Amino acid sequence: MRRLFRHLSGHGQISQGVVSNLVGFAVVGICGVLINLLIARHYPPEILGAFNQVLAIFMLSGQLAAFAIHYSVLYHVSKIEDSHAEISAALSSALWTVAACAAATAILLWSLRDSISQLLNSPAVAVGLNAAAIGIFFFPLNKVLLTYLNARRRMWLYAIGNAGRYVLMLFILSAMHIKHVPGAYFPLCLAVSESLLFAMLMLACLPHLRRLSINEFRDWSRKHLRFGAKGVAGGMLADLNTRIDILVLGLMADDRAVGIYSLASVFAEGLFLLNTTLRLNFDPMIARLYHTKQWDALHHLVSTGKRMGYLGMIGIGGIAILLFPWVLEWITHQADYSESWPVFAVLAIGIILASGYIPFGGMLQQGGHPGSQSLLTGLIVVTNLVGNLVLIPWFGAMGAAVGTAISQVLFVPYLVWLVRRRLGFRL
Repeated sequence: MRRLFRHLSGHGQISQGVVSNLVGFAVVGICGVLINLLIARHYPPEILGAFNQVLAIFMLSGQLAAFAIHYSVLYHVSKIEDSHAEISAALSSALWTVAACAAATAILLWSLRDSISQLLNSPAVAVGLNAAAIGIFFFPLNKVLLTYLNARRRMWLYAIGNAGRYVLMLFILSAMHIKHVPGAYFPLCLAVSESLLFAMLMLACLPHLRRLSINEFRDWSRKHLRFGAKGVAGGMLADLNTRIDILVLGLMADDRAVGIYSLASVFAEGLFLLNTTLRLNFDPMIARLYHTKQWDALHHLVSTGKRMGYLGMIGIGGIAILLFPWVLEWITHQADYSESWPVFAVLAIGIILASGYIPFGGMLQQGGHPGSQSLLTGLIVVTNLVGNLVLIPWFGAMGAAVGTAISQVLFVPYLVWLVRRRLGFRL
């Protein structure tokens, strides 16, 4: 096992990519927690709930506007080795194509803001969507630029850009609080941060852009749209799975319930993030061992990873559950948020029960079965959605926690079944 780690870390690009991704994930996670804590400490749960509903709609709309064209950039640019003209054409055409999709999505979201607000029974959501709408234009463009940096193996720039949006959000939100901007307008930080990030990424990528002929643009845009049409559903499902609980809770409950739930959820996401960092290390090893048929080493890797996942998360998760109410009271000084503790405990238990297998969640993809990976995601999404729809009307925020925890636990048999069926490997 040690030889495997040394072998992979000896490759400069893999080592640099893993380290930069780990740092980027850490910054994203910390800023995500701090954003929620800033609102929770100074504002009632209703403000936090409305903010997170707007954030969920913003992220899903941005994913739709990107139409998975950023994955097309990753695929095509990674294959082009020496042709600067072809690389520039791939990037430039993708930006223009996504810009058209993003503009249409932003206008549509802005025009539907009142209808969405009525559906969620939250006037603050309409205000927030109005403030954040321009960010929908820049968010998918930033996806393209960041993915381009990833494809060109500019990993530290990629990590800085990916984490930069959350740093900017935190900074802008802090400034809005200091200036006593009403909480309903907090989603403005999404629009401002994405606009600033776009300007910075364009500076980094500008040398790689050029004017295209009509024929070049037509050919490349068709390539991107064809590729995107195959991948947009999977990307939407993956993103939707992280937002289902917030959106369904917003539909069936009030902003206060969403605020209580979202504060617990952001801490639970921090626990989940610890497992995903393990996956970043295991993914390249799984691909190498599986495709070179080193079955004994692969079995050893899986057993080691499962042990690391369970032992680490039982200790960390257990301590987090015990300390959560005291930390919550110390941070927020608001009794309204005390209801977040049992919600967090349920979410954390779901993650703990799945923690040994979460690091191997990408095994189907690494084994060359992206369709089965999408099926796995779809099964989790459906389970999560059904659980939330059934339980939220009865139990509110706690119902959302139980439904989401059930989907986390059932992820394990879903993964084991698909890996055995598609890869012939027993997890």
